[in-house]
Amino acid sequence: MQIVVAWFVGLLLSVGASAGPGIEGQVRLASGEPAAGAQVALFDLADLRRWIGATADASGRFALALGALPDGFGLGQNYPNPFNPGTLIPYKLAMDGYVRLEVFNLWGQRVATLVDGVQSAGGHAVRWDARDGAGHGVAAGVYVYRLMAEGATTTRRMVLVDGPAGAAAGPVRVAGAADAPVYGLVVSGTGLVTYVDAAFAVGGGPVEVVVEPVGLASSGKTAQTERGILGDVDNSGHVDLLDALLVAMYVANPATVLPNGGIIALGDVNGDGAIDITDAWLIGVYSSNPLDTRLPMGIGEGVEIGDEGEGLADVRSLAAALDWRTGQWGFIDAQGTYVIEPQFDAVDFRGFSEGLAAVRIGTVWWVRRWGFIDAQGTYVVNPQFDDVWSFSEGLAAVWIGGKWGFIDRQGSYVVNPQFAHVCSFSEGVAMVSSVDRETGIGKWGFIDRQGSYVVNPQFAHVCSFSEGVAVVWTGDKLGFIDRQGRYVIEPQFDDIDSRLSGSSESALAVEFSGDWADIGFSEGLAAVRIGDKWGFIDRQGTYVIEPQFDYAQSFSEGLAVVRIGDRETGVGKYGFIDRQGRYVVEPQFDGAQSFSEGLAAVVAVSIGERWGFIDRQGRYVINPQFDVVGSFRSVF
Repeated sequence: MQIVVAWFVGLLLSVGASAGPGIEGQVRLASGEPAAGAQVALFDLADLRRWIGATADASGRFALALGALPDGFGLGQNYPNPFNPGTLIPYKLAMDGYVRLEVFNLWGQRVATLVDGVQSAGGHAVRWDARDGAGHGVAAGVYVYRLMAEGATTTRRMVLVDGPAGAAAGPVRVAGAADAPVYGLVVSGTGLVTYVDAAFAVGGGPVEVVVEPVGLASSGKTAQTERGILGDVDNSGHVDLLDALLVAMYVANPATVLPNGGIIALGDVNGDGAIDITDAWLIGVYSSNPLDTRLPMGIGEGVEIGDEGEGLADVRSLAAALDWRTGQWGFIDAQGTYVIEPQFDAVDFRGFSEGLAAVRIGTVWWVRRWGFIDAQGTYVVNPQFDDVWSFSEGLAAVWIGGKWGFIDRQGSYVVNPQFAHVCSFSEGVAMVSSVDRETGIGKWGFIDRQGSYVVNPQFAHVCSFSEGVAVVWTGDKLGFIDRQGRYVIEPQFDDIDSRLSGSSESALAVEFSGDWADIGFSEGLAAVRIGDKWGFIDRQGTYVIEPQFDYAQSFSEGLAVVRIGDRETGVGKYGFIDRQGRYVVEPQFDGAQSFSEGLAAVVAVSIGERWGFIDRQGRYVINPQFDVVGSFRSVF
C-alpha cells in the first residue's frame, strides 16, 4: 500500500492511497501518546456548512463515514488563491454523468479544458498549472473556471499572479488516486494546535495525524500584537482557504486552538460581532476571488488589535447566570466570575448574540420592559419592549402593543409590527404568523428582510431554517421543507428535538420549550422521534443513529445531549454522544445543555442541585454553584 507523507505547520499526515467508503485512523502526539478526545472534521470545500466529524477514542482512533456527507452538485474555491504556478479546483457531483470543467479569461475566451468526460458521483479535484490547451504558460490575471454537469452550470474566479503566491501554504498536495475525492481536513482538541489540510484527498487506508501540544507550538501573534490581517486567523501573513476551514472548525468547536498563535477575532470579516459560518464562507470567497463584489470591505487588510479589552483581540464568552442570593440575573465568564453583576429580572437564555444580550427589568407585566445591552452591561437599545428575541443576522424581533416586528441595532424598525408571532431571522428569512380574524387560527410562513413572504403562510407551525431546511407541521406529523416550501423530507415524525416540546420537564433541567430558533438540522443531523424513542437522521431522512434514546437534543460542537431511562423514576441520566452514537461523556447528570464555546452546563442532584460547566472530557471547569444558567456565547 502506497503511503503519501505531507508536512504542514510542523504536522505529519500519512494517507493510504486505496479507495474506500470512509476514513479510519489515529491522532497522536509526536511522543507517540494517543490524542484522546481530539476532534476530527472533514469539510465539503464547495459548502463549508457541510461536514462530518468524529471524536478520537482513548487510543486516539477515529472513523468517519463519507456517506454521512450530504451529496450534491457544487464547485469549490480553488486553493491556493491567488496562486503561481499551480492551483487545485475541487468540485462534487450528485450523480454519475458527463462533466466539463473549463478555464476562461475575462474576455470570455476558453483558455483550457481541464475535464471533459463521464465521472462518478462524489468529490473530485483537478489541478491547473496555469497553461493553456497548447501547453503554453498564460499571463497573470483574473480567470474564470466553469463547471457544467447534471444540466447545471456554475462558475468561480481565481487569480494568477506573477512570482510566488500562496507560498506560505506550500504546494498543492493530493494523496491517493488522481481522481480521489478532496475535502478540507481539520483536527483540533483541548491542548492541541489545530491541524488543517485544504487539499485532503480521501484514500481507503489508515490515516495518521501527528499533532503538537499547545505548549510546544510557536507563540506567533498574541493578543498584544499591534496589527493583524482581517481574515488571517492562522497568522500566516495572508488570507486563504486554510483560514476559512479554521473559522468553520471554530464554529463547530470553539475550543479550537489556532496554529501560529492565531487570533480567531480576525475571522469576524463581516463585522457583525459574531464569528460564524458566514465568516467562513466569506473568507472562502475571498480566497477564490479577492475582487468578488459580495465581499465586505477590509478582508486581507491590516487592522488594529488592541489589548486589555480593546480591539479585535479581546474575544470573550459570557453566560447568563441566576444569582440565588438576589434572584437576579447577570453574566459570568469562563472562570465563573460575574463580569456583568446580577441586576436583571430576566434574560434571554441564549445569552449574547451578535454582541448584544436581551435583558428585562421589572417583574409584573405592566412595568416590565426588555432592552439590549453590550458586553459592558450598557444599554444599546433601551428597555421599551413587551417581549423580544435575540439579535440574529443584524435584526431582533420585538413585541409591543400586541404585534411583532423587527428592529436593527439602533432600535429602528426595519419590518414594522404586524405579526401575531415571529422568531429570529435565520439564513435570510424569519418565521412569522398572522392570525385569521374569522377563525382565530394562524398559519405560519417565512418572510425576507423586507417583510415580503418567501414561503406563504400555510403551515400549522414551523421552526426557523437551519442548514437550508425548516421543520414544519402538517397535521400531527413533522417534516422538512426547503426555501421554496417544497418537502425535502415528508411529514412522518412525532417530534423533532426534545427541547421543542419540553419532553423532559424538570426544575433541574432547563428545557427551552417553544424555542423555535435552534430546532432542526445541526451539523448535518437532526434529532427525531417516532413513537417513544429518539434517533438521528441525515438530510435524506436515513437514520445515522438508530432510535434508542428517551431524550435527544440537536448536535452542537460535535456532541449531542441524550438520555436513556425514565426521568420520573430517577433512572435516566444525561450524557453526551458523538456522531457515531458513542458516549464521549457518560450519562451521569440530572440535566444538561448543549456544548457552546467548548463548555456545557450540567446539574446533578448528588452535588447539590446546582448548575456548573464541564469540558468535553466531562470535567468541571466551573463548579456547580448557580440556580439556573444559559449557554456561553461570544460577546463579539
